[in-house]
Amino acid sequence: MKVIQSKSFTYKEPINLEKVYQLFNKVKSYQSNLFLCKNGLFTKGKTLVSLVSFFLTLRKGDSFVLILEGIDADQAVEVLADF
Repeated sequence: MKVIQSKSFTYKEPINLEKVYQLFNKVKSYQSNLFLCKNGLFTKGKTLVSLVSFFLTLRKGDSFVLILEGIDADQAVEVLADF
């Protein structure tokens, strides 16, 4: 059964490319689809290019939502939220 989970975040500090790559590797380990949303605009988070592009648009204090859809969304949202 597909599950949808979401979590809101406030961007507090800049994230470097190494950290984005670590996030990408964590995302790859889950079957769920990852979406990132800021100001009503969505991007898929399963490719390194889309993750880098998304985080380049964020500024300190910006809010965004992480959305996971899939059979392991419950587990993935908890792990990725701690990232």
